[in-house]
Amino acid sequence: MTISRSIRISVLAGTLLSVGAMIAPITVQAKTEVPVGQMEKYCQGEASAEFDTRPNYITTFRVEQRGKGHVVRGEVPTHGSYSTTFECLFDRHNGYSGIEVTGGADNSGHGSSGRAVSVSQMQKYCQGEASAEFDVRPNYITTEAVEQTRRGHLVRGEAEVGENSYTKFECAFNQQDEFQGVHVIGGQHHGGSHNSGGHHSDQITRAARERCVDMFGNSPEVTNVSALRPGYWEVIMQARNGSRSAACTVTDNGEIEDWVELN
Repeated sequence: MTISRSIRISVLAGTLLSVGAMIAPITVQAKTEVPVGQMEKYCQGEASAEFDTRPNYITTFRVEQRGKGHVVRGEVPTHGSYSTTFECLFDRHNGYSGIEVTGGADNSGHGSSGRAVSVSQMQKYCQGEASAEFDVRPNYITTEAVEQTRRGHLVRGEAEVGENSYTKFECAFNQQDEFQGVHVIGGQHHGGSHNSGGHHSDQITRAARERCVDMFGNSPEVTNVSALRPGYWEVIMQARNGSRSAACTVTDNGEIEDWVELN
């Protein structure tokens, strides 16, 4: 009886070893480690893929330390004046942990988002909110420096909402630095007389301007637009963060004829 039991145990152990040999080892994919200085840009790219939209529609804010890790807050316009807010999470080893949707907001100017925004980020935040409010890309939004008022802070701006058509607005923040909404304060039709730096930048077609901006990437600032000859334009762009600049020669229908990196 004892011998029989030993044989059964030996046979069972051999079977388990054989089965174990056929099982492939489990591979755990390591998280991508991201330097703190690159987290905001990395988050923008991940959010672009997550929400299936272009990176220039994604608004992100400065990296924040949370516990032993980091977080980058952001938002993306979904439709009309509504946006979806999210957070990109990074662990204590700077490993990217994914995107967490934190909610949605109606940015139509009828109430507070309840979120405090640092003064240094108010101008950029306003640009993103106005982009959602007027359903145009952020590079069609111009904002001015933050102003302090008795009620809090104010950012004035202008949105190009159509061909030669502009809407003036204000982004209001209360005394707790909470965003209160985008308020339209007037509109105007320039009719070809709008001038930026001595150049008639509003004469260029939207298709031409967008093609150059898309080629540059990351929503650059358009610093100069020059008419070269009928149907051809030179667009000078500068990165909002960094020293990169470029000159784009483009046709009215959006075909790039020449591209020069200026530095």
